[in-house]
Amino acid sequence: MLCGTAPCELTTHDGGRLEIGDRVFVNYGASISAHRLVQIGNDCKIGQHAIILDCDYHDIDSPLHDGGHGVARPVVLEEGVWLGARVTVLKGVTIGKSSVIAAGSVVTRDVPGGVLAAGVPARVVRRLPFAS
Repeated sequence: MLCGTAPCELTTHDGGRLEIGDRVFVNYGASISAHRLVQIGNDCKIGQHAIILDCDYHDIDSPLHDGGHGVARPVVLEEGVWLGARVTVLKGVTIGKSSVIAAGSVVTRDVPGGVLAAGVPARVVRRLPFAS
């Protein structure tokens, strides 16, 4: 049997920016792609095989889905966000300070700060005890 650790993929495309703050942890197998902007704040933790995309990689409004990469919209993880294993964060999403996204969730819209969100699509489950 052969085993190995999956590498991370950090990609920027023409005109794209990937901004990573201080003390950020990105686990193995994570994939982050910026066509416009992916901004990761200080002290964030990104679980194994998480995916962060600011673009759909297709144009759903084109009959042949061949309209290029589609429209990119920024993704922002504010300070102290924790993404569990295999979380997917889609374009245009901001996740607020110190929020936690449960493993396997798909984040399709903004998540406020200081909450636990889970599911497909991710929804707020509860406020976290340290949040005011």
